[in-house]
Amino acid sequence: MHKQFEADLCPETMSPRLRLNFANGWALSIVLRMEAKDLCNYGMASVAAAPTGRWGRGPTEILENEATPDEVALFIKQIADRSAPVIQ
Repeated sequence: MHKQFEADLCPETMSPRLRLNFANGWALSIVLRMEAKDLCNYGMASVAAAPTGRWGRGPTEILENEATPDEVALFIKQIADRSAPVIQ
């Protein structure tokens, strides 16, 4: 069983990353992206989806690289509402 939430730092950018693992078998990754040099404020996010626990080993989808808070909320709903992934 996977945890519902996972949080760490993105290894490439060292920016905060949050993964949400949904009951439908999908996971959503949100990486906050800095807008300026202020290390505590973020202006956008990168968003990706993949089958839960299969990052890098399955069909990972990059949904947006410059998402606003409203877009992130929309992606959360879209992934939460998806049918279970087909794992081959």
